[in-house]
Amino acid sequence: MLTNPFYPGNPVSGDNFINRENDLRLILEHTRKGISSAIVGNPHIGKTSLLSRFLEPETLQTIYPDPEKYTVVESDFHLLMGLTPNDFWQDVLESVATSSPHVRGILQSLLEIETINSLQLNQAFRQLGEHDHQVILLIDEFDAMLGLPEFDTNFQATLRSIAQKKRGLVLITASRESIVEMNEHLEGRYENLYGSRLLNYLQNISIGSLPPADVVRWLGEHFESEQIKIIEQLSGRHPYLLQIAGEIVYEAKSRGSLDFAKLHFQFVDRATDQFSDTWSALNARGQIALVIFTLSQLEGELLSGEKFNLKSAEKELIWYSSEINDMVKRGTLETSQSGQVKIGSIPFALWIIENKIVGTRGQEAEKVFEEWLVGKQYKLGKLITQEQLTWLSKTWQKIPRGLIDLAKKALLPEYLQ
Repeated sequence: MLTNPFYPGNPVSGDNFINRENDLRLILEHTRKGISSAIVGNPHIGKTSLLSRFLEPETLQTIYPDPEKYTVVESDFHLLMGLTPNDFWQDVLESVATSSPHVRGILQSLLEIETINSLQLNQAFRQLGEHDHQVILLIDEFDAMLGLPEFDTNFQATLRSIAQKKRGLVLITASRESIVEMNEHLEGRYENLYGSRLLNYLQNISIGSLPPADVVRWLGEHFESEQIKIIEQLSGRHPYLLQIAGEIVYEAKSRGSLDFAKLHFQFVDRATDQFSDTWSALNARGQIALVIFTLSQLEGELLSGEKFNLKSAEKELIWYSSEINDMVKRGTLETSQSGQVKIGSIPFALWIIENKIVGTRGQEAEKVFEEWLVGKQYKLGKLITQEQLTWLSKTWQKIPRGLIDLAKKALLPEYLQ
């Protein structure tokens, strides 16, 4: 029996690593220059897989032909719960020291110290740089450090100083939050932070959905064209959703039972947590923008005889152009080959309609939606104007009461309804 080639929830490598060549090339160029990079993107968009790519020796051979010239060390801030910065640095230095006897000789005196201070760390990495050896430190879940009080501004300042001024250390981090967002969190926790923002030495690299041609080529190794179309309609080009859809369709194909309507329900059941996680990762403005975007994607006419003209929504989205651009960069939205921005996964669009637009829809649907909007307005600190609020409220009053059923007919192909 053939092994299912899809791995939902786990980082991918080798042939399952779909083209992120532009992102990879940029990070390698930064690394060659001693510049640290921050991979930023939505939940399960492929940050860890991209980070893990640097554990494969052939990735770094383009800039370090001699493997003796560098050491890759991986860490994860989720693993640091209850540990101290001293524990972190000791683990990093021990990992570096095991790379070669020569490097261990440089670090030996420091390895014998029980508590390492920032000056000693500076000296160690300066010596590594002087000996033409570079440590490439991979840190996953970098924004998780915002919840670890032990890793305070002193730790971040030391990390910044070493990475920015010493050729011996380059960071490649992965996080949901951008550098701007993490800087704001740090400044919110600690008053009287002077000088440059602590994380500005990192170069922000946002990753989004996968390129269309690469997705089709990858899926084509396992599926016929009609099956590929189904997978794309279910998942869009989101890496994790592609893995879920691919696994479900592959199993069904192996059993010889491709009931597409059943596949749709299986996919929704597996993907709901991801939809919720993606929604929660948005700020209030992003959530409102996605609501408007979802309504505009219905394109005005849902069912014969029942008009639902929302073309004006496209104009209203100009209020949220920065949020739309950010959602494209992070993979919440994707860009088609024709340049159109859209929600790639049809079930995700339906999830937004059912859970966030309709919500607890009952006899007083308009009131429920208006309360939601008012709550968002409060959270936004009045960044949404009264005019915008009125427009959204009036828009809601035009929505047919059977919106969920109508949206399914408008968005889902008949074989998935």
